[in-house]
Amino acid sequence: MVARGRRAAARRRRRAARRARPQADGWRCIMTARRSLGRRILAGLAGLALLGGIALAPTAEQTDAAWTDAEAGAAEFTAGTALDPLVATGDGCVASGLLGIAPRVEITWHVPDGTAYTIDDVEFGQLNNGLLTPIIDLELLNSITTTGTPDAYTTVITSLALQNLLGGDKVIGMRISDSGWTSPWLVATANWGPLGLAPSCDISTSP
Repeated sequence: MVARGRRAAARRRRRAARRARPQADGWRCIMTARRSLGRRILAGLAGLALLGGIALAPTAEQTDAAWTDAEAGAAEFTAGTALDPLVATGDGCVASGLLGIAPRVEITWHVPDGTAYTIDDVEFGQLNNGLLTPIIDLELLNSITTTGTPDAYTTVITSLALQNLLGGDKVIGMRISDSGWTSPWLVATANWGPLGLAPSCDISTSP
């Protein structure tokens, strides 16, 4: 009887083990599938990130081309906007008028070679607190006249623009002004001496 009871208990344990095995196997399958899916998702995300980095990163050729284009554009911009100064001819400038009576300055000049500028592209300036600034006073501008052609202009400045000149310099500037860009000044510096007996004039350029 005791042996029969032991055999019956063993059979019950085997049946319980067989019933539990499918459940454990099922859980193992589920966990394995989840781990496999997670690995596939992570691998996919890593691949996408790598592809995105490759697409966004510029190649060496693209970087070199961008720098080359920028440098070329800067060179073209500089070449297109740098204006040459007006060119003095002959004596450049001559001052006349003794004792400050009917003072006169005559400047001979032409536009830069190879350009199509005319007197209409030229502005005149005078010293203002030590700096040459454009003359905007119409009365002063009317005392400055220019005749000739672009390759041989003569500009004459008379009394009003030359007032208060005895004992000091009178500075008149001329430059090209084009679409917001300007050339260096062509500068005439006239002097009549302390008594107005020795008129002289020098020509130069100034930024």
